[in-house]
Amino acid sequence: MTKRKPTAAGLAKIGGQDGKPTAALPVGYASLLAGLKARVRAAQLRAAVSVNRELILLYWDIGKVIVEAQKTKGYGKQVVERLAADLHEAFPKMDGFSPRNVWRMRAFYLAWTEESQECRQPGGTLDSKILPQLVAELDGENLPQPVAEIPWGHNVLLLEKIANPILRLWYAHKTIEHGWSRAVLTHYIETRLHEREGKAVTNFQRTLPPPQSDLAEQTLKAPYNFDFLTIRSDAHERDLEQGLRDELLEDPGPLAEAPCLPVFQALRRMCWRGRAIPAGAFPKSSPCRLSASSACRGPRL
Repeated sequence: MTKRKPTAAGLAKIGGQDGKPTAALPVGYASLLAGLKARVRAAQLRAAVSVNRELILLYWDIGKVIVEAQKTKGYGKQVVERLAADLHEAFPKMDGFSPRNVWRMRAFYLAWTEESQECRQPGGTLDSKILPQLVAELDGENLPQPVAEIPWGHNVLLLEKIANPILRLWYAHKTIEHGWSRAVLTHYIETRLHEREGKAVTNFQRTLPPPQSDLAEQTLKAPYNFDFLTIRSDAHERDLEQGLRDELLEDPGPLAEAPCLPVFQALRRMCWRGRAIPAGAFPKSSPCRLSASSACRGPRL
C-alpha cells in the first residue's frame, strides 16, 4: 500500500537562501511576511524622521543662541569659530560642528525668523487657497514643521537656492509630499517648478515621506543623523561586511583551503572599484590581519 502524498492545498513551498526548497509553509505566509516587512520599514522611517527632527531643532537652537549672543554680547567671527572648534572637540564624532556648518546654523535660524518677517510675499506664483496656510506657518518665531522633517542637506539646499521664505516652505512641503531626493529637489528648484505647479491646489497633509521614496532612503542614511547618534563607524563596518559578502558571492574562491585569500581579493576589488574601506576595519585578533592600506597596494585584480 502506497502512502498518499500531502496535497498542496493550504500549503506553500518557499525556497531557502541557498535555492533549495524548505519545509512547506501555510498559504498566506508570504503576505504575512510582506506585511511585517512593511511595518518594520514604516517604524524605521518614523524613527529616522524623529532623529532627524531632533537634529534640525538642535541646529535651530544653536543658531538662535549664536544670533542672540552676537546681539547681546557682541560676539564676532572669532568667537563663533572658537565655539565651533570647542563643540567639535567635545563631540569629535559629529561632523556637523565644522565652522562652516555652525555658520549655516546661524543662517538657518535667521532665514526662518527675521528674514521670514521681512519677506512674506510669494510674487503671485502660488495659489491663493494655499497661501494662508503657508503664511500662517511663517510666524517668524517658530520653525515650520515641514522644515524639521527633511534632512539637513535638503535644508541647506533650500537656504542656498531660494531667498523667498514662502517659496522655501512650498518646496519643503513638496519634498515631503513626493519624497524627493536632494538631487530631484535641486532639479525642480532650478527649473522653477513653482511657476508651473504653484497654482495647483493641495492641502499639504503628508507629514512623512512615502516609505519607498528617495527622501525616505536619504533620511534613513543621512550622515549628519548617524553622526548625531555617534553610530557612523558601526554603520561603516556593516557596509564593509555587506560589501565583502557581495564580493565573495561573485567569486567565493577556495574558502576551505585558504580562507584569508578570497577576503583579501574582495577587499582589493572593493578598493579598485572605489568603495569605501574604513581603516582598521579588522581587529588585531583577526586571523587575516588585513587593512585597507594593504588591500589597496599592488596591481589591479
